[in-house]
Amino acid sequence: MNQLTISKSMLVSQGNITRILDKLVNAKLITRTEDKKDRRHKCIALTTKGKALYKKIKPEYTKLLQRLAKPIPEKDQKYISELFIKWIYFLEEFSL
Repeated sequence: MNQLTISKSMLVSQGNITRILDKLVNAKLITRTEDKKDRRHKCIALTTKGKALYKKIKPEYTKLLQRLAKPIPEKDQKYISELFIKWIYFLEEFSL
């Protein structure tokens, strides 16, 4: 995944994502390499240590999301998810 995609999906500025990724590089959780197609972009990949951490926290993250969704009737969850996705795309276009 490239740095710009991560920035947009997290709804944070390029400057903020750079600082966040710097910390993850220093913690040896990710690598950041030059994109061969566009040298202005950086490709981000999980390291072995990063993959192990992801594998460890993913189940708890999934449980948390399920807990947060529980009060929402199941029939409404898909609709709300679609609205959030539309909203994120709107914000992405708005910030350009």
